Amino acid sequence: MPFSLSATLEILRHTPATLGDILATCRGLRERNLATLEGWRLAAADLARSGTHAEFGRVTLARRFAARAVHDVGHVSQIMRWTAARCRADLGPWRACLRILGTD
Repeated sequence: MPFSLSATLEILRHTPATLGDILATCRGLRERNLATLEGWRLAAADLARSGTHAEFGRVTLARRFAARAVHDVGHVSQIMRWTAARCRADLGPWRACLRILGTD
């Protein structure tokens, strides 16, 4: 089953509003997606298969998966920066030691 951003957003639209509930829903979606991926039992030859991307031209499945992994790391980074920013006012003198906050 291909990834559907609109279907994912529709699921998230109907989830309870708390952050914990939204994260639990995202975790469930991720677990289902990973189970589907594992079920495909891809071999090295499968990962070497290529297709044509509208912007990037010929890309392999392995390269596409790598791009998705880095994309997900970007979301983790967003969460880390958001969490750090929320704590900024309470850090006092330690703010100078924590590079994630940047410079004031």
